Amino acid sequence: MILKEVDSLIYVDTDVLFLQPVELIWDMLTHFNSTQLVAMAPEHEEPRIAWYSRFSRHPYYGKTGINSGVMLMNLTRMRVAQFK
Repeated sequence: MILKEVDSLIYVDTDVLFLQPVELIWDMLTHFNSTQLVAMAPEHEEPRIAWYSRFSRHPYYGKTGINSGVMLMNLTRMRVAQFK
């Protein structure tokens, strides 16, 4: 609904430190198939020590949850899908 002139973006939390060029993440947008809107990473690699699997009282995705600190977002597709 906002940023209507923007096709895609990378959302990044303020505490993220890039150790490699951000373009490497941006290039992942070219690997989206025609139905993918957003890309995120797992919250943790090891379910036994992950925060969600140990402490969460609400549902979460997968075995460890997902980390929303870095997200690739195709806003054009999100608008078409009326994603909320």
